[in-house]
Parts: sequence; C-alpha cells; structure tokens
Amino acid sequence: MKHPPALSRVLSLTLLLAGALVIMLPFIWLILVSLKPANEIFSPEISFLPTRIEWTNYVRAFVEVDLDRFLLNGLIVVSGILFFQILFAVPCAYALSQRRFPGRQLVFGMILGALLVPFHVAAIPIFLGL
Repeated sequence: MKHPPALSRVLSLTLLLAGALVIMLPFIWLILVSLKPANEIFSPEISFLPTRIEWTNYVRAFVEVDLDRFLLNGLIVVSGILFFQILFAVPCAYALSQRRFPGRQLVFGMILGALLVPFHVAAIPIFLGL
C-alpha cells in the first residue's frame, strides 16, 4: 500500500527536524552554559536553562584573555588558507570536469578516496610528536 504524499512529507519533515535538533543541541547547550554564573556551572545539579543570565563570562573572555586578538589571528589564517585552496582547487576542478586526459578516472578516484579519510588521521601524529 502506497502512503499518501502528505503523510510521507510530514514524516520526512519530522525526521529532518529531529535530526536538526540532535545536531543543534550541543550548540544550544554551549550558549546556555556560557550565560550561567560560575557557581551554577560547577554545581552538582544539572539544569538546562540558567536560573540567572550573566554576561560576565563574555566580558571576561574579551578583557582578560585578549580574545579579540585570537579571533583576528584565526581570521587571518583562515583567509590565507581559503585563498590558496580556491587558487588551487578551482583550476584542478575545472581540468578534472572539462578536460579528458589519461588517468582522469584514477585522479578522480584518488580525490574521492582522500575525502573519505578524516583529517584526524593526519593530525594525531602531529600531536604525538612523530
């Protein structure tokens, strides 16, 4: 028996909404915890919503830690990485999609294979000092 389209749409939207909620929940928790006072963060009782909203954590982050400098450094690094990625990726993608050359399928397969490897595989030896 075929399901009516409306029921199928409602079911798929419900599943998508549930998935979005699962993905967003850690970020919502992060924001709510950042608005709690310190004694409430470290209390043994776990509460989702803060009893009192305090902005002092954000003030301390920008005043005591020099967070604006860290954000600027991150922006500079990300801009450089983005520039060079676009500089190399766009011509390579064009050549791979528009030009026919021997080994094209092999190169495409190698790119797909590299995308399957998580970046942690390369990062772990760096942190282990290898």
